[in-house]
Amino acid sequence: MYNVTYEAIAHAYKNWGARRIGITHLSRSKYHRDLTTCQVEAMAHFCSDHKGMESFTFLDDFKGNQPLEI
Repeated sequence: MYNVTYEAIAHAYKNWGARRIGITHLSRSKYHRDLTTCQVEAMAHFCSDHKGMESFTFLDDFKGNQPLEI
C-alpha cells in the first residue's frame, strides 16, 4: 500500500502539476489499520522529499475510539 500511495502522489505531482492533494481512507473499520498507517507514512515521506507541495489533506473516517498513531 505504501508504494502504491507514494507512486500515485508522485504521478499527480509530476504529471498533473498537483500541489494540493487529498486522500481519504474510509475503510479502517473493516481492514487492518496498517493500511491507513502506510498511506500516511507515504504522504509524509513524499511531502518531505518534495518541498513544492502546498497542502496535503488526509481524511480517515473511523467511528471507534482508536486514534491513528504513527
